[in-house]
Amino acid sequence: MSQNHADCQEDAWLLMDKTPPKLSDIRKTARSYRLRNLSSERLVEFVESILVNELPKIPTVRAISEYLFTTPRTLGRRLSLAGTTYRQIVNDVRLRQAKKGLANSAMSISQVSVANGYRDASNFSKAFKLKTGQSPSQYRAILRSE
Repeated sequence: MSQNHADCQEDAWLLMDKTPPKLSDIRKTARSYRLRNLSSERLVEFVESILVNELPKIPTVRAISEYLFTTPRTLGRRLSLAGTTYRQIVNDVRLRQAKKGLANSAMSISQVSVANGYRDASNFSKAFKLKTGQSPSQYRAILRSE
């Protein structure tokens, strides 16, 4: 009678006098390995993609680093090597998504602000104008005139 594949693997671990690794440990090692081997550019893209998927909620740097099985300090160092910071990435993602929302004429400025994690349209408008030199309504008017 032949044993199935899982039984053979378990027997192999027993012969080596070790317990089989837990799936969570394997995933942790894989993510840690991927983080170490990600280029700076890819790391920034990875963090950006997490933020876009989580909007309007903005995860903390601790939450992102835990997902990557690293520390906030290590993540910060890696982002610094890429010439950026977590806060800068958050601001860039918010601005990019806000511009997309403002291009969508079906969304009000208030809806765009909420969709990008701002508490109210006033804070959003101030931040948008600070970054672009235009208010959201001016930006939208320019888009409509093109």
